[in-house]
Amino acid sequence: RRVRGTRLRIHSTLPRKAFFLYAMAFSSKAKLNTTTLFLIGGSSATAAASCTHPLDLIKVRLQLHGELQSIERGHFLEAVRKIYAVQGLKGFFKGLSASIGRQVVYSSTRFGVYTPIRNMLHPSEKDFPLYKRVIAGATSGGIGAAVGTPFDLVMVRMQADGRLPISERRNYKNIFDGLYRIVKTEGPLSLWTGCQPTLVRAALVTVGQVSTYDQLKHSMIKSGYFADNFVTQLVASMIAGFITSVLTNPVDLAKTRIMNQLKEGSETKGVLYKGSLDCLWKTVKSEGLLGLYKGFVPTVMRMGPYTILTLLFYEQLTHLAYFLQSNKSGI
Repeated sequence: RRVRGTRLRIHSTLPRKAFFLYAMAFSSKAKLNTTTLFLIGGSSATAAASCTHPLDLIKVRLQLHGELQSIERGHFLEAVRKIYAVQGLKGFFKGLSASIGRQVVYSSTRFGVYTPIRNMLHPSEKDFPLYKRVIAGATSGGIGAAVGTPFDLVMVRMQADGRLPISERRNYKNIFDGLYRIVKTEGPLSLWTGCQPTLVRAALVTVGQVSTYDQLKHSMIKSGYFADNFVTQLVASMIAGFITSVLTNPVDLAKTRIMNQLKEGSETKGVLYKGSLDCLWKTVKSEGLLGLYKGFVPTVMRMGPYTILTLLFYEQLTHLAYFLQSNKSGI
């Protein structure tokens, strides 16, 4: 028997009801409610981010290396050696609590609203044009970033703290301490420092990850050479991860540098950039065009596995949700 291009054999030991419920997991007719989509998206991204956090931290350190200086670019292995020498293994997990908090808010939102927006733009899965997937991805990513920026800010600062002189370190204890101290010393609106590049990055990430993956998987299955299975999902997510890395590295660098600027109350101590474009321009002027791709190696090393794990977790949790929904309805 074939269900959406996937071959399933009914063994004598598998009850027909269980087989039918499993098949429903591959059916596009059933719809999951928005709350379930939020939970699936947040859980998938949180699990993936926890696995790849050390690479994200190394990326941040390399993006800040030689900031606005025409010096030799930092190297991945050298960054690993320095972090381990100064902080040990635990140094690779600085900001993990903020990263998890960010994913719970940011990714839950972007995944949760992507499908409703996609369905609103094009109710039928048939002949779904790429530009509509891009619109859905950019919109959902922007919405997610708008609510997730405070957590992103704390995460970047915690990750970057180890490279600052001891006297300038913020030393946030955890995500809640970071949020509280930012509000106390810089004001509530400072929680959205770097919101502009974060919005742009989130839009590009969601287009690169979700929209590209969605389109690739659909095209692969439609070609007749692929089925809706693990191999297809793996190949599509690997390509989507690389595309995402290329699209987002420059704006991710701007986001990291803007968020890491030192501020004290209403003072503007250490503020180097007026905004995203100013940051990108100054980076190119001081470090050359390749300066925009500082941290690209760990970005690819992190974004590839992160995208793959997120989307594979998302697919499997979605199938499980369909299965449980069908079982609950008493089919």
